Amino acid sequence: MRRAVLVLAAVALAGGGLGAVVGPTSVAFRPKLESLAAPFADAITKGASAPGRPSTGGARMIPAAYVVPAQTGSVESVQLALDRLLADRWYPPVTPRPQSATSDEALVRAALGAADPALRRVAVRGLGQFENSDEAAAIETLLHDSDAGVRAEAANALAQALVHSKGPDVVPASKFLLGQLATETHDATRSVIREAVARLHYNSQTAATDVLRVVAPFPEAVVLLLRSDRTLQLSDDVRRTLRLAARPRNPAQIPSAAAIEALGIAQDPDTELVNYAATWHCPIGPPTCGFEVRYAAVLRMIAGDPAFDAILRLARHDAAFQVRMAAIRRYGAAVSKTKDCTEIASAVGDSDEPAIVQIDAISLLSPACAEPDGLSAKLASLATQLTPTTPVAEWEVGAPALEALVKFDRDRARKIVADVALPSEQWQVRAAAARVATALGDDATLMLLAADRAPNVQTDALAGLMRLKSAAVADVALRDLESPDYQLVRQAALALQGNKQIDTVVPAIVGALTRLTKEGKDTSRDARVPLMTRLKELAPLDSTGTSPLLQWRDQIQPYLSDFDPNVAQLAADVLGTITGTRPAPTPVHRAPLQPSEAELRQLPGRAKIVFDDGSVICMALNRDAAPLAVARFMKLAAAGYYNALTFHRLVPLFVAQGGSPGANEYTGDARFMRDELGLARHVRGAVGISTRGRDTGDAQIFFDLIDQPRLNYEYTVFASLWAPPGECSQSYERMDGLLPGAAIAQVVPIR
Repeated sequence: MRRAVLVLAAVALAGGGLGAVVGPTSVAFRPKLESLAAPFADAITKGASAPGRPSTGGARMIPAAYVVPAQTGSVESVQLALDRLLADRWYPPVTPRPQSATSDEALVRAALGAADPALRRVAVRGLGQFENSDEAAAIETLLHDSDAGVRAEAANALAQALVHSKGPDVVPASKFLLGQLATETHDATRSVIREAVARLHYNSQTAATDVLRVVAPFPEAVVLLLRSDRTLQLSDDVRRTLRLAARPRNPAQIPSAAAIEALGIAQDPDTELVNYAATWHCPIGPPTCGFEVRYAAVLRMIAGDPAFDAILRLARHDAAFQVRMAAIRRYGAAVSKTKDCTEIASAVGDSDEPAIVQIDAISLLSPACAEPDGLSAKLASLATQLTPTTPVAEWEVGAPALEALVKFDRDRARKIVADVALPSEQWQVRAAAARVATALGDDATLMLLAADRAPNVQTDALAGLMRLKSAAVADVALRDLESPDYQLVRQAALALQGNKQIDTVVPAIVGALTRLTKEGKDTSRDARVPLMTRLKELAPLDSTGTSPLLQWRDQIQPYLSDFDPNVAQLAADVLGTITGTRPAPTPVHRAPLQPSEAELRQLPGRAKIVFDDGSVICMALNRDAAPLAVARFMKLAAAGYYNALTFHRLVPLFVAQGGSPGANEYTGDARFMRDELGLARHVRGAVGISTRGRDTGDAQIFFDLIDQPRLNYEYTVFASLWAPPGECSQSYERMDGLLPGAAIAQVVPIR
């Protein structure tokens, strides 16, 4: 019976475009491509034929009977077809549609009804990645599949397809998922279905409460509902269920961190439970074991509250540094009331603490502390350890100490900047000097740093001049438009906002646009969009009824056919203002950068990052769910792309990010990567692809330092840490010890 439904699903999808409303980020041109899944929903359910309607391009009608091709293709061919279709969704519909697009659709449709469950898993996962609610009906049919893995992928895909839907629009899918949950027999698939139904955006207390009653025994699903709607009211029965999960009757059973978080969101008053969880340790295991439970509990504590005082002090000295950091942050959150920085200061000055703990504690110090003079001396002591030749591995604490010192002793901070930071060989220290100079209101130092040899320092200096509203901003920004660094050009474009000096600003902007466009890099979007936005601001007609940009019309016209739909959209806006009639943007279709099928079949299963100090982080590569990300990563690695690059961004208890040739957020591999969102989740040790909006991966990677549920469904997980005995055994410890500036020697596969 299930196989019959699958064939009908393939028939239903025979004429349909795999379209989507793309993600909510960026100013992308975001057409809603049509899908034929929805009109076939009733026919699929009843086993009847259904009338066709025009395809996405509007040129072709659906045959009355569609025969599934005998050759359904390989898993790799379907993965590549989906990647091309996902890339196409950023472009306006084309009529007639290219043969390649219709062939890709046929391949994916055939895979949905293929005999091989691996093909069905890939196809239905991809269907969800279009994030188009019109695909919901087709995805639902795969929840009847004979393969539990296909059913799990379908449940996840259904929630992903509805990620932009809210309220009544998600209720039918919710009822369908709840019905499937009642009949599903595979435990792992049941878990995915519960997560899917809890992910939907109900915007209704009644609808969410109905779901809550079903998933109440499963804290991981309950907390998903509460993260979406923190006002959701929990019944006494649900609270009792969560409390039992957070404090099991069996002392050997691990308390649920999700239950602890859920009770915290619901503002549950059971302080005894929180204290219990904050001191819970595994009956057998190292002292750090169970830190996730203690961490979740400590986050619920309030420093200065007598109910938590003794246990919070114990947490400050927990064996797991993550728990210690959570405790320090709780003290930091209460400083405005307690004025007590004793525990924070002790962490700052404790050389036995990992540097990351010291760095985080430094960021929490405030002049509101009761003894600012003592804190000033402590910070100055750390900052003065910097020297002009401080090596890479020894500036990470001193630089943030210098930035914090300016809040306590401006004169001493000014002297350290002049004597140590400005002549430092480390650009990160000079960048810190720029931020300190901004806090000091020191235009002269910022002007020196604006001419620094490192673009990242120049960027911070220009940002400082902007904040101080310096008269030199325009001159510095115009000079920076000539930089090859995208982050710096972007900052310069932002700095020119509101500048009406047409004769100097417009030629510089057009020159920068021309130069960057010739490079042909997808990642130039981050610089070119703000440049075109500046032109849009300058385009309105003046008192004579003429646009100041009229003479630049011919230079702007070609951008209507830019390779980036975002830029083409803005060019149409500019020309519309100049001429009074907005032309249609016609971006040139750009095929995605793809590996071959052979390369996908030969992907390694594991790889290691070797650092310049000889340490390694080993990873298991997610070849099934994120093959294209794995392929790009390993191809770049084989070419030496990552050699000598660094981890430039560290957010304590969040992520460590690296792999940028410019050591910044805006410089990466030239071509974008599509997001590959599947069942993999952002748990501690997951390795993701950094993006700045949907489908903008540029081969920068990040490690999840602890579980990061808010990154789920948004960022590709292409690997996870792997720590077997031997060379790779310290992978987690090495990840935990990452600091800004950690340099990669090479990335190599593990055969």
